[in-house]
Amino acid sequence: MRVSLSTLQSGGTTTKSMILVTQCPSMLALGACAAMARSIVVSTGGKKPSLQSICSWLEFFLEVAAERQGALHLGYPCPLLTYLGVVLWGILNFLPWGLMVIPCKWLVERYFGPDPIVAQKASLSRVSRDLKQSERGRSELAEAPQRANEFFANMEISSLWWRVRAVRGTHQLLRRLQLPMNVTETPSSCWDTAQDQLDEMLLQLAARRGEDLKALLQEEDGSVNEQCLIQIFDSATAAISVRRNDMVRSALTQIAERSVEDLLLGITALHFPLLQETELTSMLGLRVQFMGEDAVDMGGVRKEFMDCFAEALTREEGTSPLSLIERLCLLSLGADSTWRPLPCDEDERGYLWALGRLLALAFVYRCPCPLQLSLLVFKCILGVPLRPGDVRQLDPDFWTHRVKPILQPGGAEERQRQLSSWGMDQLTFTSADGSRELKPDGATLPVTEQNKEEYAQLLCEDFLIGPIRPEIGCLIMGFHELVPEDLLSASNLDAEQLRMLICGSNELDVDEWEQYAVTEGPPQVIGWFFDWLRKQSAVARSKMLAFVTGSSVLPCGWQGLRDPQGRFLPFRVQVEGNATALPSAHTCTNLLVLPPVLERWELESRLAKVLEFAGREMLLA
Repeated sequence: MRVSLSTLQSGGTTTKSMILVTQCPSMLALGACAAMARSIVVSTGGKKPSLQSICSWLEFFLEVAAERQGALHLGYPCPLLTYLGVVLWGILNFLPWGLMVIPCKWLVERYFGPDPIVAQKASLSRVSRDLKQSERGRSELAEAPQRANEFFANMEISSLWWRVRAVRGTHQLLRRLQLPMNVTETPSSCWDTAQDQLDEMLLQLAARRGEDLKALLQEEDGSVNEQCLIQIFDSATAAISVRRNDMVRSALTQIAERSVEDLLLGITALHFPLLQETELTSMLGLRVQFMGEDAVDMGGVRKEFMDCFAEALTREEGTSPLSLIERLCLLSLGADSTWRPLPCDEDERGYLWALGRLLALAFVYRCPCPLQLSLLVFKCILGVPLRPGDVRQLDPDFWTHRVKPILQPGGAEERQRQLSSWGMDQLTFTSADGSRELKPDGATLPVTEQNKEEYAQLLCEDFLIGPIRPEIGCLIMGFHELVPEDLLSASNLDAEQLRMLICGSNELDVDEWEQYAVTEGPPQVIGWFFDWLRKQSAVARSKMLAFVTGSSVLPCGWQGLRDPQGRFLPFRVQVEGNATALPSAHTCTNLLVLPPVLERWELESRLAKVLEFAGREMLLA
């Protein structure tokens, strides 16, 4: 049988085509399996190393099998194990040459520097990643006011609503005001802490203000003036509206305009136990509203205002020449790096009087104002005499050369002989610069051994506060108008305790912070938070405290965190919510909410973002 060459060629082609057609499904199946293995590796993202290793090796063997199938289709028969050995031999043969890239790259970077294109690409990638995180943070902060409005939308806390409630509930309030008054009796023993002393003094102040309120409301026939009561509650629940660009002047002006009854009505309510059960109590006293900002003061805005006020009052840079508002300067920095009143004219002394009122409000409402005032100011408020030891601590040179020699035995006579030998006037009861008399007719009264102690006392007092005596007097007058001097003296508070209660303390010990914190959630995340705090500076710790509580200082220790009614309000840490969210805070309850992250670095990076973005532009509730 004879077969033509063309027939054999056409038959061979047909046979090869049939083989390709029959073998294509096996190649496609192997390719599909390899693709599935690769997709598993990509989808897990390296979070499961064992699964990633299994899928990677499976993908390698599937690709080798697919390549062998391709060789078979091309007419090169080869056993599978032989083909696999050839592939492995090729890998091992060329692997050293591939590894040579690493030392070559190191040598090039060592002598010629890194590739600028690669470095620029890495820098741009890092900047892009940071920008994306910043944009997410800004978007969350932008949505915060809307979330706050939605959260408080169904709460009856607007000032207008409270005024309506005050009018509608007048008869009920009148009945409660006419009930017998119950003042908690406390033992006359010495208080253990400054906080206990403050509690006792506030009860006494509430009792006195309660009697004054009843006398103000009671008519001659024994009835209560309902209209007067409505006016008092109406004005007491109105917030003080301040401008951020003129914080000091706008705040002090409104505080000066308020009556004592309005400012202390929140303390007066402590005298009426039944009145404390009403929701109106939380709206009495000092409430603050920043103009143009939607925020409800349930304690957080008040604390933020105190921080902002202290910062604005002690800001050293001057006002811009183009500014339409002149900066109000009331304090100057002393030699001990603390602030004290600045000599000023009659108009500005009125602001110092209002500043004294503000310090009294910070004292009675347990809302510290972080002003680093001189201890001399608080001694003057308490009526404690200034001693030569205060001069010795403040200015050792003045003490050594001017005061100490006179107090030595025979020191006054020796100083008079020295002045006479030098042809100078004798030493009299005048100030160190000779511009002020230390007592009436002091310029004609010489210093002797008999009166030198009185002279040293008056000289030291004049050296400390002589030039600013009228200014300190205005500040003390404003403070005592709200907190009477006799109650303050009876409280047995010393100057350091009073400064801590009014100005707070910025010394934040993280171990004590963690000890007194109330936590809820995974202990690991909470531990990461306090470990991060230990690595931060004092300024960063104060910022975090202000982010959570609204105030950058502590009032008399961690146990001094109280609400305006005196109830203990500890620092709370709660881990909940979305793992991708930024940490958030509720300043009215001292609550910090941390996201349930899985890694330490994630929490630390988000806490750093919080400190970066948590400025005074945030709306605190």
